[in-house]
Amino acid sequence: MAISVNKLIYDFYRKLNSQNSGGGKKYAIADAVAYLNEAQEIWFENKVAATDENSKIRNDLRKFKEIKKCFDCVEVDCDCCRMEYPKDYYKRLNQDVLACNTECCGNIEKNICIDMPQSDDIKAARKDEVTKSDFKWERVIGDEAQNYLYIYHDGEMEIKQVCIDYYRKPKRIEAPELVKCRAGYEDPDGIKILQNQDFEVCETFANRDVTDIAVLLASRDSKDIESINTQLQKILQLNRLYRRVL
Repeated sequence: MAISVNKLIYDFYRKLNSQNSGGGKKYAIADAVAYLNEAQEIWFENKVAATDENSKIRNDLRKFKEIKKCFDCVEVDCDCCRMEYPKDYYKRLNQDVLACNTECCGNIEKNICIDMPQSDDIKAARKDEVTKSDFKWERVIGDEAQNYLYIYHDGEMEIKQVCIDYYRKPKRIEAPELVKCRAGYEDPDGIKILQNQDFEVCETFANRDVTDIAVLLASRDSKDIESINTQLQKILQLNRLYRRVL
């Protein structure tokens, strides 16, 4: 289930007209969609940053949580392989590898949690007898750079798969079917959009926050920026009040 983009567009115009007392600028569908997508990004980034604060915030984001997605680990050299993050990747939550070592342990395969030390501690961790990668002791070291998760197995095991839990990016909100007199519109990357894409979250009424933020964004060039920023922070901070009662 999802919240219809038609409803988001309607709510955006309704709230904007109410704020402007009917005398505000009339935005084209593509512009309204741009504001809604910017609002969705702001909403999503702030929610992810606050996921440890209470269960309501985690509930808002469950639609975007991917569990146990497994990928190949391509060898970089004899000590390291790397997994490429998927295109929809936003934030990694948990990570492990499926590994084996036929020389010592036959056909035994193990799921080993990947330790992620600070990047400047990687070399020391790989040499330390207590922390270095070891199949028998079920230890393996990882690091990330650019769009990859690097696994430093140091020849101690064969990495069969890398599995991660992560938050994916929300799908862009689109409303080309509402455009009159022509077929759709082009997105910021110049791709022709012909099919609607609804807001993915319907269970937690998050669409209200997204349309509220979109209206603030649409108003920011014509009103007091400090006041708009204050209102935005009120919207983003609202759910954090639940910490007092959970």
